[in-house]
Amino acid sequence: MSDRVPPLPEIITRALATLRAAGIPAELRAEFVPAHTRLMIPRRAAMIPRGEVWRLGSLLLGPEGDLYETGEVVRASEPGWPGHQSVLAEQRREYRSAAQRAKIAPGTVINLGWTPIDQDPEALAVSPGALFVRDGEPLVRWVPGNDAAAIGLGSYLGERIELLTNARGD
Repeated sequence: MSDRVPPLPEIITRALATLRAAGIPAELRAEFVPAHTRLMIPRRAAMIPRGEVWRLGSLLLGPEGDLYETGEVVRASEPGWPGHQSVLAEQRREYRSAAQRAKIAPGTVINLGWTPIDQDPEALAVSPGALFVRDGEPLVRWVPGNDAAAIGLGSYLGERIELLTNARGD
């Protein structure tokens, strides 16, 4: 048995194959553009679909092997009416309203506020984010800035995929 740590592309390829073989559906990755004024014309908030991803804890995995740090997650639904609610509730209502205008189907899970992860080994060696490389091994931080409890990317993705599979009742 080899103790060789697979390189990042190999780990990602295996994870994608497992997700597809298990029939785990991908979720929507979208960009939220807040209401603004452009050339003196007011623009409503918008939601722009940017592709699909699988949400695997603190990471999003795209179908081409692209990785992102997870941001906010919302579900498309009726926006409801503005009221005297918390700032967070009003923000989520604005997300739902923008999703409705973008014709995103109700019930769709939408990942917003994601951050692309540079998969270059040199960038990952100094990365303060969720994914980093130490001694050639891709690792995931459970807590930002704390490397002590980091787990190997392959193990992390395996556990997350297993959780998704079990949640579906397979």
